[in-house]
Amino acid sequence: MAREDVFNTARNYGTFLGIFFKQVAKEVGQARALELYGQCGTDLGAMRARLIQENPGNPQAIAGKLKVLYESFGLSPEVTTFDGRIQTTFRECPIYEGLQTAGLERSTIEDMCKALTEQEGQAVRQQCPNSDLRLTRLRSSARDSCSEEIVLST
Repeated sequence: MAREDVFNTARNYGTFLGIFFKQVAKEVGQARALELYGQCGTDLGAMRARLIQENPGNPQAIAGKLKVLYESFGLSPEVTTFDGRIQTTFRECPIYEGLQTAGLERSTIEDMCKALTEQEGQAVRQQCPNSDLRLTRLRSSARDSCSEEIVLST
């Protein structure tokens, strides 16, 4: 599938996710909806933890596999390694665009990203002690970029 097709499919999924999130928030409140959404990060963090465990001491290999994983989600990652860290900058985010299309406000989208990444980081720390994953920059618009960092155990 061409990159544009993957991006468009992921954006459409993001729209559906946004519509679903709004319905859940109506039923259980925004705080609880964010908590539930954030819990999805546990499985996503476990995927990253497995990459760390399968490639001990090899940040370049982990970075390469992360790039492929992120691209499969329709993202445009720039992945770099330095000093036991993997920095990923995402230029375009189809999920962000889809959530906007669904009518979610920027602040809600930010809260969703934070909730998800927090749980991803917790999963990485649980499965790979002394490693961490954290959001280092949030995008201010769909065309802006965001960044995350994985700190590998030494």
